[in-house]
Amino acid sequence: MWPNSVKRGFTLMEVMFAAGIMLIAIGGLLGGYVLCFNLSETAKNLTLANNAIQLKLEEIRYQRIETATYYDNTTFSIPGLAAQDAKGVIYVDAIPNTTDLVRVTLSVSWRQKGARIIGADNGNGGGIALNGVRDGAEQIDANGVLTSPAMISEVMANR
Repeated sequence: MWPNSVKRGFTLMEVMFAAGIMLIAIGGLLGGYVLCFNLSETAKNLTLANNAIQLKLEEIRYQRIETATYYDNTTFSIPGLAAQDAKGVIYVDAIPNTTDLVRVTLSVSWRQKGARIIGADNGNGGGIALNGVRDGAEQIDANGVLTSPAMISEVMANR
């Protein structure tokens, strides 16, 4: 050994501690990235669902009220999403004490990547296929409607 030498460098414990902090920071950043990716997919699908609802609502508005009941409990597909991964459903209900008003409700449920279903339609309770039917296994609101973040309800009058 040299008589006046000074030891320089890091101990193994210091290096392991710094590596642990780096791993935690990188893991947090990666988790944030995955969360942002999932939120981006949800926003895209919600936009596609809302656009499909608006198109279908315009189609129903174009019809007279007598034919609006033709759409009751019918399903429709969502352009931009695979048919097995998204389903829209239409409900037409008469307004009590009126003859010329109906409430039209459109709701869309879809499956995200990772099989997470957005909306109340969970495919007969098993999450297998979105069917757009109230078959008892789904969460249904007080009006008997499959609820969803992509849902519009409107009262229409005879023109």
